[in-house]
Amino acid sequence: MPRPSPTLLLPLLLGLALAAPGEARIATPAERHHPDLLTGGLGLDGLRNPIPALADPAAPSFDELRRRALWTNWRGLADVSPGGGLGSVYGELVAVPGREFHAEARLPGARHPHRMILLLPDGFDARRPCLVVSAASGSRGVYGAIAPAGGWGLPRGCAVAATDKGAGTDWQRVEGGDTVAVPHAHSGDHPEADWGRHVLQAAAFAARRIEREHGIVPERLQVLLLGVSNGGTAVLQAAGLAGEAVLDLGHDDEGRSWLAPPIAGVVAASPNVHVEGARPLYDYATEAALADFATPAGREALRAGGWTEAALDAALLAAPLDLWRSIAAGYASAYLRRGPTTMPAGYRYAVRAADGSIPPPTPAEAALWWSDSAGIPPGQGVVLLDPEGADGRRYGLEALRTLWTGDSAEALALRAAVAETRPLPPRPGLPVVVLHGEADGLIPQAFSSTPYVAWARRHGAELAYWSLAHVQHFDAFLALPLFATRYLPLLPYTWAAADALLRRLDGGAALVDQRIEGRPRAASPASGAAPLQAADLALPEPAAAP
Repeated sequence: MPRPSPTLLLPLLLGLALAAPGEARIATPAERHHPDLLTGGLGLDGLRNPIPALADPAAPSFDELRRRALWTNWRGLADVSPGGGLGSVYGELVAVPGREFHAEARLPGARHPHRMILLLPDGFDARRPCLVVSAASGSRGVYGAIAPAGGWGLPRGCAVAATDKGAGTDWQRVEGGDTVAVPHAHSGDHPEADWGRHVLQAAAFAARRIEREHGIVPERLQVLLLGVSNGGTAVLQAAGLAGEAVLDLGHDDEGRSWLAPPIAGVVAASPNVHVEGARPLYDYATEAALADFATPAGREALRAGGWTEAALDAALLAAPLDLWRSIAAGYASAYLRRGPTTMPAGYRYAVRAADGSIPPPTPAEAALWWSDSAGIPPGQGVVLLDPEGADGRRYGLEALRTLWTGDSAEALALRAAVAETRPLPPRPGLPVVVLHGEADGLIPQAFSSTPYVAWARRHGAELAYWSLAHVQHFDAFLALPLFATRYLPLLPYTWAAADALLRRLDGGAALVDQRIEGRPRAASPASGAAPLQAADLALPEPAAAP
């Protein structure tokens, strides 16, 4: 085996410098062989079972935490329930042995690093070398793209690389109190504006490692970018940057420039993407956080702002999860580059038990933040506290909204930060597939993919747009009968789009726009929903080559 570089042999500590004495620090092995890169040996049955237990809860090992992180991220992005179709109607969760490489990188001028990972299967096809590069969805950690990118690429013998894009789950309690620091919100950087560069650094890291291991120069790799939700945003940002003649990705610890390999194609599913003239996430998130989806007046006000009935229905079902408040508070802090004790409007993340007490987390409990959380609180005993006062919740939401609608210095700064997240168009000739659920109630199609596609085409992009009937944002919700009988999963369409892109790159038919009209599962008295059938998805047949 070739000798690993000194950079990769350095222990990589997951955690911020704000950790209190005695709290967990999780050292990730820079290179390690695993019998299963895809699910940590759990398989589909293990993903359906409760989260893997720890042999010694007081001293969890990295392998145990890794397995829990894989369990958490699969279940956060896919419907693994019996009858949901994964492993029977679409996808194959086979064990994929191989090596896992961890590293971190810092963009020029950034305060906070981002985590990168390369999953290099033993069955890597060096004759047709394929690299899938992705980014975590939401604010998830470095395993946050395992379902969409790993689930498609690893069984095909592709290497898979990913980044947490400057967010991640390495929360830490601020010393001397119950306040918790969260990387996405409190790094002092503006990570969302650099998600594309994070993706390209991850691609450069992976290409360099593959060259070292297999002797394949980066120009020979077939590099596909594939992302879902915020990960879809990141790969679209990367697609725009990849055509730039001058792109500074910085240097590694050995002084070598990060040089991204050529990008062959892109798949972006349900991206939170913002182009000029369209409504960005912060705008409609703060609007939705204050709206009453359940009343005719509330729905009418939202319709006037461009929400469709399908998006409103899905948003109403998800309203009890309080997603809009969580998104608005965290993103406002990130846009204004605030610290954990200076979040806008007086919000704060804090450790709170169910009874309201503030117990200091043990090292083992703090370690589980990294493996078990989704990146932005609430979760794992950490909550988002509203501003103080009898009507603190309403006051806080209105203050967050005013940061978008007002003319204060803070409002101007926040809107300028949002503008910095706009992507450049993909270069002409780069094949791109954008797909989006018509019933997406978190990232409504009308505010993101539809205006992006029209804008990119005006700039000469080669782009296919798949509009998906009866598809909302969260496949994990389909385990609930209320969702399963209304909606279809996004993941099989994402993988079908990647298949279509690969055929196009291999000389097949051109990519074309499609509206796919699937059929939600029927209700079942016994289980709540009938098992998903292949015909329900109405997946497009592969087009014949010209």
